[in-house]
Amino acid sequence: MPFQPVRYRPLLRKGPGDAAYLAMTSMVLVPLQLVRRRLDFRVRFTAAVIWTCLATAVAPPALAGGESASVTGTVAYRERIALTPEAVVEVQLLDVSLADASAKLIAEQTIKPEHQVPIPFELVYDPATIDERYTYTVRATIRERGRLMFTTDRSYRVLTRGAPNHVDLILVRTSN
Repeated sequence: MPFQPVRYRPLLRKGPGDAAYLAMTSMVLVPLQLVRRRLDFRVRFTAAVIWTCLATAVAPPALAGGESASVTGTVAYRERIALTPEAVVEVQLLDVSLADASAKLIAEQTIKPEHQVPIPFELVYDPATIDERYTYTVRATIRERGRLMFTTDRSYRVLTRGAPNHVDLILVRTSN
């Protein structure tokens, strides 16, 4: 205990059972406990106010206003194969922080490409769902007539831990 209350003895001490003795000691102990509680509250309250001021001052203006944010990039592959008009590109922003659970979908975009690769994308997400301690990746697939043709084969990290918010995805051909 950082504070030790001091017990003052009355001038006319008859003994611990005497009412005057009990009243004098309790008068000294109660204010010290109140001072301790008030000091703890003031320190916690001041720290909370300072933390709130710093958190709102440091936040980027787009995020502080509750607006959406986005991850941008392109989808491409190395093979010299043209996409058919039935091709569909799916790009997903995933939370892959938990090793023993499936990835949580944060944002998704489905694109019917009007031209060949590279195909630009923009994944719009709510910044409140992003936790700086977690890991986020972007994944993409290209399907033709429901068949998987191309997919990402590596992890493309974004947003947290120094990762960018723009990524150029290189897909590989599947065995189908």
